[in-house]
Amino acid sequence: MQIAGEYSILSSAVSSCVNVTLCRGDPGDALQMDVSTLREKAREAIQNGKLPTRSPDSTMGGPGCGEACALCGETLPRNQMELEAVFGEIPEMHKYHLHPRCFAAWECEREGRTSPE
Repeated sequence: MQIAGEYSILSSAVSSCVNVTLCRGDPGDALQMDVSTLREKAREAIQNGKLPTRSPDSTMGGPGCGEACALCGETLPRNQMELEAVFGEIPEMHKYHLHPRCFAAWECEREGRTSPE
């Protein structure tokens, strides 16, 4: 899948929660974290209430907004893709901005799915 003509997500394993790779990431950012680390962060975020335990009401994708990822805390720069998980409606709307890999790890932990590691 091409995104903004620049990024492609290799998502053969998103549904099985194995791995999602975003091409063209900086070596030091959240895109390089291994799956087990992201899954651990997701479990902690769910347990401490930082991220919801249910599916979002809607999810949108696009260029990063410059805010911190709700899971890993790394900035979502405009030259990388982000997913925005939306809960509720205006005026009680809550938005969570996440890297695609962070979103996938959170989704796997929310749904209690396992991955072969």
